[in-house]
Amino acid sequence: VSSIRVQSAFDEAAFQQALSGLCARHELLRTSFELAAARQALQLVHRSAAIPLRVDDWRGLGAAEQQRLLGVVLAEERSQGFDVSVAPLLRVRLHRLAEDVFQLTLADHRAVLDGWSAAVLTTELFQAIVATSSPAASAVSVEVVSSE
Repeated sequence: VSSIRVQSAFDEAAFQQALSGLCARHELLRTSFELAAARQALQLVHRSAAIPLRVDDWRGLGAAEQQRLLGVVLAEERSQGFDVSVAPLLRVRLHRLAEDVFQLTLADHRAVLDGWSAAVLTTELFQAIVATSSPAASAVSVEVVSSE
């Protein structure tokens, strides 16, 4: 689980478009595993998969309450497993903190993403967002808040 604080305007359509593009380009984001039907695990790469985006609007809350909720979300994400038979093995959650600040929380299964791959995909995600966003969202400042 990693969580990144981002100083930028949020464009939900551009963000969803960037996630869809990542999923289309990277087989690992369309990967699931069949564990029960065969004598050994089968890795399945699907033609398509959708990365769900959950958006929480915390803009009306104080900083202390936002931090408390972030702690709750991170604990939930760390304890929640994945159904490896269903792609993608990635969860994306975005928490709006202010008009120009949001927190991005990514939970992934280590069978498809290691630390290096996750960093590369996060970089590519932000590059795609900047490329498809309005000019207000093209200035991005990132701070890694939590990473495991």
